[in-house]
Amino acid sequence: ELCNGADDNCDGTTDEGCGTTCGGCSGSTDVRGTSLTGGRFTGTTSGSSQHTGSCGGSSAPEAFYHFTIVETSDVFIATHGTGFDTVVYVRDCNCTGTERACSDDADGLTTSVLSLTDVPAGTYLVFVDGKNASSLGAYQVDIYVPPQGPEGDRCGDPVRLTGPGVTYADPTTTCSLRADY
Repeated sequence: ELCNGADDNCDGTTDEGCGTTCGGCSGSTDVRGTSLTGGRFTGTTSGSSQHTGSCGGSSAPEAFYHFTIVETSDVFIATHGTGFDTVVYVRDCNCTGTERACSDDADGLTTSVLSLTDVPAGTYLVFVDGKNASSLGAYQVDIYVPPQGPEGDRCGDPVRLTGPGVTYADPTTTCSLRADY
């Protein structure tokens, strides 16, 4: 059963096992509220910490975002541009749902990046958290859930330029490629 408002396992009950209503995190912002693909969000963390991810964030306040997808999709999240040490984690369905992924100190920086591919239909919560009690203040987070396309036509599921079935005259240029690679 997925937390997506449908009876996925055909037992006559919808979203059983999800605990509370999906998307339930007080004050969470709908990522797809203004754009179907998401976007850049800014805010300020304040208050007390209520949640933590497996990779940190236990003593700093967090901000919450949610999105619902109806088909398998890729999800990209980054806090680059934030002035404090961030932790980002994603949970299924609600605030206490199963953690899907957690990121801390990506790309050699104190900001976080998650690139989730082939995320099944459902509702998900994104937590923007600080690494420690002094990690708080203004933040910037990019959350994108692009429309799903065929393999190789999606940023999250690219097809390699080398390998079986890919032939072109000059391996140092893509000029001879005629399809979407």
